[in-house]
Amino acid sequence: MRDLRELVKSGRPNDYLVAPDGYCLKAVPDAAPERLAVPPTRLLRGFRQVALAEPRTELLEYDEGLLSAAFRQRSAFWGFPDLIDLTAIALGDGGSSYALYARAVYGRGDFGVNRERVLRWLAALPGELAKG
Repeated sequence: MRDLRELVKSGRPNDYLVAPDGYCLKAVPDAAPERLAVPPTRLLRGFRQVALAEPRTELLEYDEGLLSAAFRQRSAFWGFPDLIDLTAIALGDGGSSYALYARAVYGRGDFGVNRERVLRWLAALPGELAKG
């Protein structure tokens, strides 16, 4: 699984990274994540449920010990793959945060698809976490 702390972004406009300030040593995030009052394993499971509820999305890797997951989602028309990596981050207060990186495999532009996916997943996450 990709270690998002060592991430080097593609430099193309078809990726989107949400991560805490200073978490990624070689990349500047596009946005900062929330601090959540749930354990990191619950956060990881919640993201998995949100991701797999989306069409054409498959789980590639999942490791609760590493607090990491990797997904692939294909576009509706052409079936082009986008890859999404997630790391849940344990915080000292029993809560958690996350690093989430979505990117296209092919091409330069994606019309904001990866950014929109990340925002959609983040919008759906509170509802999933509320399920317990």
